[in-house]
Amino acid sequence: MRFRALLCSLLLLLLLLASGFAAPARADWTLVRDDEGIRVEREDVPGRVLPRLRAVVHIERPVADVVRVIRDVSTHTRWMHHCTGARSLGQQGRVLLLYNRISPHWAISDRDVVLRSELLPETGDGSARIEFHATDEIDYAPDDSVVRMPLLEGHYDMRPDPGGGTRVEYQVESDPGGAIPGWLVSRTAQNLPWFTLRNLRESVEAREPD
Repeated sequence: MRFRALLCSLLLLLLLLASGFAAPARADWTLVRDDEGIRVEREDVPGRVLPRLRAVVHIERPVADVVRVIRDVSTHTRWMHHCTGARSLGQQGRVLLLYNRISPHWAISDRDVVLRSELLPETGDGSARIEFHATDEIDYAPDDSVVRMPLLEGHYDMRPDPGGGTRVEYQVESDPGGAIPGWLVSRTAQNLPWFTLRNLRESVEAREPD
């Protein structure tokens, strides 16, 4: 009887797994743009207005040069897509607090965010990683008309390419707050990471080595 009960339990488990009652796997990434050496993918997130975005580019400079530009807040308005304001709010070691203002389109209000950006310790293969997320550690809101983003998080993952230069992966997930038209969501999914990495590549490759 015990053997029969165990066998029935195993059969029931197999049926549940086969019928999709097991924990669902994360959805696959979908390619939305691939040109000029920049590949952009999206992954829809249940309950979120904007999809999770991921993009990859090759930059013909060492990892350290890419890190230097990303950590230089004064350059953010030059290469971050739609970033119209950037300010450093303090730094302690590898942790940088900063303010960014985004003007995505004339049809909606500007967005802003206070970010905690951290440069993780170096790895043995020369790679580097910067992780960022929205924070309320500092109460900084210079303009009451701007909508504060409740969520913005992601990373820059930088790895030396075997042939030289750096492979950069940029991933971001956000909640802009308030209503966003569907057509703007679609355009953002294609353009935001693509232009950000294209502009970053141009900024890094044009900058004189320190």
